[in-house]
Amino acid sequence: MFDSKYKEALENMKLRDSFKAGLLTKMKNAKKTSAPGRRLVLAVVAGVLVVSTSVALAANAATDGRLFRSMFVGNGYFQTQTTAGSSSAVTPAEVPTVTPTVTPTAAPAGKPTLTPTDVPEATPAVPAVTAAAAPTSKPAAQPTAALTGRTAPSVSANAGNDCVVVSWNKITNTDLVGYKVVASGSDSAPMYSENGYYAWITDAGTTSCTIHNGDGYTGGDVGTFSGGTSYYFSVTAIYGDEWQKIAGNAVQVTMPGDPVPLSDAVGRIAPSVNAVPGDNCVVVTWNRIDSADLVGYKVVASIQDSTPVYSENGYYKWITDADTTSCTIYNGDSYTSGDFGQFTGGQAYYFSVTAIYGSEWQKIAGNTVQAVMPGAAAAPDPEGTYPAVTLNDPALSGTTAALSWSRTTDTTGFNFYKVVVSTTDDTPVYPENGYVYYTTNPDELTYSYVPGGSGTYYISITAVYTANGTTHYIPSNVKTVVIP
Repeated sequence: MFDSKYKEALENMKLRDSFKAGLLTKMKNAKKTSAPGRRLVLAVVAGVLVVSTSVALAANAATDGRLFRSMFVGNGYFQTQTTAGSSSAVTPAEVPTVTPTVTPTAAPAGKPTLTPTDVPEATPAVPAVTAAAAPTSKPAAQPTAALTGRTAPSVSANAGNDCVVVSWNKITNTDLVGYKVVASGSDSAPMYSENGYYAWITDAGTTSCTIHNGDGYTGGDVGTFSGGTSYYFSVTAIYGDEWQKIAGNAVQVTMPGDPVPLSDAVGRIAPSVNAVPGDNCVVVTWNRIDSADLVGYKVVASIQDSTPVYSENGYYKWITDADTTSCTIYNGDSYTSGDFGQFTGGQAYYFSVTAIYGSEWQKIAGNTVQAVMPGAAAAPDPEGTYPAVTLNDPALSGTTAALSWSRTTDTTGFNFYKVVVSTTDDTPVYPENGYVYYTTNPDELTYSYVPGGSGTYYISITAVYTANGTTHYIPSNVKTVVIP
């Protein structure tokens, strides 16, 4: 009867198991003692008082002192605590200091089995419960890559025979779009697109890339890889329709071989650019490039970027004739996809030329020359503005991509929507990349595109306007469709 009665009571109390077991044993032993009945009754009463006090203190601490405050505030207790002429409100942190004083007072003198050292055994559990119930800090968020399974490539790089071989682990994530192999001569943590890229690889099974002495580089600070120069090599993994970029680690390696003169870099050289103000215009010139795999030149400009390059800074003109080595830009001419929309007199611009090479459209930027556009500030075109449209995420059904885009906000001078697709240029625009469909109806906003096979397709919509005899080509944002 004793066991079941008191064990059940103890189990309902928030005390340590070791303390409950010890108290139960002591009380059972007290029952067997041949002490007079009155002493036994006093011992039992003392034990109940000790247990009740411990439970009350634990409950009060667990409620941050609100239990005692609510019990005694009506009788004038626990209102304030006065020390050395000062008065301060009792806080929950002050309550545990009562424990050593109250506990020995509750135990009668002469009770050898219940000493103050027994009671504090339950006390340490109180702060632990309080902390767990009210955490003071939020766990740190996990990196996006860890949450989504989109991992960073593990990169290694080794010098070979007049080359550097960059290798990385195969990534099996189903929404991997591809890898950008990147390098830098000065940035110890290069990544796409901040540092440009050397190669764009869409085959997930490809896990290495060989970079030769003399190879050209797109964007960044490399220009042309040259023997004896140290570079930081890395790989950026591209994931999903939103093109999330996750950079791998970087490895520094010196390119083997002799330094390569710019003119001998396998024919893929950077243009040598000059820009001179003329009569209400700026004439940009460059050297003729004699390379069998030259695709063309992009004439670029920027107000803010001192090293403009296509496609990051848009372009003014696309020239596919290798013999053409100059371009005249007039005050009032429009510009495509840069940090300004129209050249205007009195404004300084940074001018450059980007050479495009090969079927992979490797981009090598020339030097930059700053010049001020002559003439008065250009007046806004009275024919209207030239807004871009927004291409929505394509809906892929089998091998058909359902395209849709927003309506132009200004139909003044509107001519066409041109649907533009490229497998090599990640910023396709009409007329440079041709088109797969067009419409003259500003309210026709959909098209079903069927790619020609597996691969990565870059898609955009060019809105075409004509004003004052000048045609303006305004590209939309770009969407990527990957066909397995």
